[in-house]
Amino acid sequence: FLLAGAQKFLAAEMFESMFGQLGLPLGLVSVVGVLEIVAAALTVIPRTSLYGASLVVVVMLGAIGSHLGASMGPPVPAITALTMAGVVVFLRLRERRSPAA
Repeated sequence: FLLAGAQKFLAAEMFESMFGQLGLPLGLVSVVGVLEIVAAALTVIPRTSLYGASLVVVVMLGAIGSHLGASMGPPVPAITALTMAGVVVFLRLRERRSPAA
């Protein structure tokens, strides 16, 4: 996810074109890039991984909705990231609810 966020800055023209096709404002490319980088950083830190994975879920739901709304084909990478982040969220929430051993 860190790489996906960094790509929003390294290949900005490509992503601006894609966001334009989706009907999204071009300034949103940087916002999404920052959110993806922050989510990646939070996810790798055990104490904040629930928050990072939750942020990934929100961003990927937006990506999936945008792709489906624009009929751009199946958003497989976004669905994959959503699934993985969902698993992290589920496991972290279950861990919080489990009594300490």
